[in-house]
Parts: sequence; C-alpha cells; structure tokens
Amino acid sequence: MAAVLVAVALMTGLVSACMCGGVILYFYAARVQPALAQAGIPAPDISLPEPQIDWNDWMVQRELTHFYQTALESVTTDRALIEKLGEPIDADITAEKLFTRQDQGPLNPTTEHIEFEVRGPKGVGKVLAISKPGRSDGVPPGGGDGIQPDKIQVTLQDGSTVEVRPLRRPLPPVR
Repeated sequence: MAAVLVAVALMTGLVSACMCGGVILYFYAARVQPALAQAGIPAPDISLPEPQIDWNDWMVQRELTHFYQTALESVTTDRALIEKLGEPIDADITAEKLFTRQDQGPLNPTTEHIEFEVRGPKGVGKVLAISKPGRSDGVPPGGGDGIQPDKIQVTLQDGSTVEVRPLRRPLPPVR
C-alpha cells in the first residue's frame, strides 16, 4: 500500500513539474523573443517541420475499399464468371494487399483503376476495375455514393477475358 502511495506522489510531482515548466517556458518565450528582436540579436527559429502528407489517409482508403468491395461483389455474383471459375469465387486471401491501385495520392477526379485476384475451384482470374468518371464540378467518381465501378474485366489463366456487369452500392455513411 505504501508503494502505491509513493508511486502516486511521484507521478503527481512529475506532472506538476512538467506543467510548471511549460508555463514558465511559454511566458519566457513570450518576453524573450521580442526583447532579442528589439536588441537586434538573431534568435534561431525553432519550429517543427511540416508533416508529410499521407495520401493513404482514411478517407482515400475508405473510398477505395468501397470501390474494391463493390467490384468484388460484382465479380463473385457474375454467372458467366462462375461458369469459368466455379463456385464459390473468393478474393485471393494469400495476396499481400487486397488490391493494387494504379495511381497514388488523392483520389483521381476522372477515373480510378484497381487490380486484384480472385480464385474459384476451376482457376484464378485477375480483375481490373475502372471507375466512372467524376463530374465536371470536381466531385469524385460516384459523387456522394463513393467510387463506383464502370468497367470490370477479368483475365483468366488461359488469357481469355470475361466482362462483368458492375453493381452499384451506396457508400455507407461515416458514423
């Protein structure tokens, strides 16, 4: 029990010291910087570098994952492809990524391309899904419903291709 009380007291002291140090540093910097500038003494600019823009942010990933799920559902329910690959058709879970994207960075306002593999009892297919073009006012492909597939083509192991009719699924709201 005594050890717990000592640990709590030490933590409280540490937190208090950090808070006091921050307040002192804030007021010190507010008074010292103008005084150094008035005296003509150069002070180093201490600023943090701008963080790199992460184009794999959650909104881009959310849109692309929705695009992938819609394309995958289109492929797994297509009767012509089921005849070629057998049933069930599933995503290739051994792949390093769910899908690969042709572009990098923010969503392309005109079109997006993703590729992924599917497997069935009779073989494997490589899926190319191309999104609908965006609107002229800069709204991304699919608008408020997210990116929607416009063309889906599956290339089979023998080199033949199957055109899959794309489904349309609304983008679920963020909660």
